[in-house]
Amino acid sequence: MTSSFLRTLKITLVFLLVAYGLQAQVIINEISYNPPESGTDSLEYIELYNAGNSVVNIGGWHFLAGVADTLPSVDLQPGDYYVTAFNAQAMLNVFGLAVHQWTSGGLNNSGELISLADSGGAVVDSV
Repeated sequence: MTSSFLRTLKITLVFLLVAYGLQAQVIINEISYNPPESGTDSLEYIELYNAGNSVVNIGGWHFLAGVADTLPSVDLQPGDYYVTAFNAQAMLNVFGLAVHQWTSGGLNNSGELISLADSGGAVVDSV
């Protein structure tokens, strides 16, 4: 191999490693699928967390099962949380948190795969 090729390869690898390290990473951080309410699940929620190093706009992101909703255009800063819930008013009344309310659906109390997809349909995280 020529030294020019090796130099180009090293530069490319360094670029990819740096780009990968700086990539935003939004994860499903917390789930309340069976809240301790009597007879209702109005306090069901899913919390997202930006564990990456850059801002991520979650507009158009959605869950692939259970919860039916498309998230609004929100810039999630590094270290920020975003909560979407079954009943936004119940979350405000009980926890004092203003959250996004999903359109329909709910979480299965006996378990299910929860997958978050970006606006292009690529899976971002699953639990």
